[in-house]
Amino acid sequence: MIVNADTVWEEIVGPPLRLNIELTPEPLWGIAIEDIVGTERWERIACNERGKSDGFCMRCDRKTMLECDPVWKLDEESRLATLVGFEVVCEKCLLLTSSPH
Repeated sequence: MIVNADTVWEEIVGPPLRLNIELTPEPLWGIAIEDIVGTERWERIACNERGKSDGFCMRCDRKTMLECDPVWKLDEESRLATLVGFEVVCEKCLLLTSSPH
């Protein structure tokens, strides 16, 4: 009997996580998207994005409590942060990839 170690590992621990750790530049620390667009508008955006995900985390495919995480493109030279989209992730994936600031 031939056993594929990758398949066995995935059955035990689950699929590999798709993590993308992004560092937040110091000038953006403590600035939440709610501060920029307003809490009510952000809640509407986040609810809409969570609805598009069919209830699954975009990183680990868990079906659990989901958060909407803004995706920024950072230009260090001009010191500009541009909102380029959103990623719906579970709390565990968010904790693994987000800055505590």
